[in-house]
Amino acid sequence: MPVPCRGNRRQVLQLVVVPSVVPYAIQGMRMGMGRAFATIVSAEILAANSGLGFLIFSSREFSRMDTVIVAIAVLGILGIVIDRLFHRMTRMVGGNYLPSEMA
Repeated sequence: MPVPCRGNRRQVLQLVVVPSVVPYAIQGMRMGMGRAFATIVSAEILAANSGLGFLIFSSREFSRMDTVIVAIAVLGILGIVIDRLFHRMTRMVGGNYLPSEMA
């Protein structure tokens, strides 16, 4: 049998629903950001005239493995930096709603 709610709709939304949804929404945004980053690099490999994906692809064609390795390392560093910036931003914006392990 459901327990009767003792708050109005706004209180339930503010104190129960939003705090329980925020961690999942933030995790979904972080995952989506990673996939978007990979999609951009893939698009550069296929149909661009500049960018790191284009650099990796063109360097591979000319057997410039040193350039390929450096470009891949730069992509990894960019991914880490963007993820850390997003993590800081979420702590600043949604700090009240984040559980202690995400804050």
